[in-house]
Amino acid sequence: RYSMGGVADETHLEDNFDAIQRCFGQATVDGVLDALAKESSPWASRTLAQVQAMAPLALRVTFELFRRGQTCSFEDALSIEWRLARRFYGHPDFFEAVRALEVEKDGAPRWAPPPSPEEVSRMFGPMSEAECLPLDMSSWQLHLSDNNKAAFGRGEMRV
Repeated sequence: RYSMGGVADETHLEDNFDAIQRCFGQATVDGVLDALAKESSPWASRTLAQVQAMAPLALRVTFELFRRGQTCSFEDALSIEWRLARRFYGHPDFFEAVRALEVEKDGAPRWAPPPSPEEVSRMFGPMSEAECLPLDMSSWQLHLSDNNKAAFGRGEMRV
């Protein structure tokens, strides 16, 4: 269901090892995107399209998480993961993903614009008191059609 078409090919890592190193060895997401665009191979074209389809905030936060994860303790890693989970839940891109992939299933999410480096850094910062309260699941930020609201109410649709 969430297959990326061709990524599971057993030989793609070995066959593209040098290009993977060149492209994903960049210091920033934009550097990775530029490097993929400069590669002239079907693998690079497919990979570029797949990466560009992802939510810009999630892509940049994940890239930063990999960087930070190289040097943090296990306890710090769990703390960071908790913060990110809480913050992503409240971000419009989360609800857009649910809308595009689960509710309307149009497969065409309309992501928020790419974040600034400061916005990415704030995702990793200490949590405010309000962020530490239990999640309010009573008022979803989804805009459901009447049919989808009924299906959700009957438990026929998951989010």
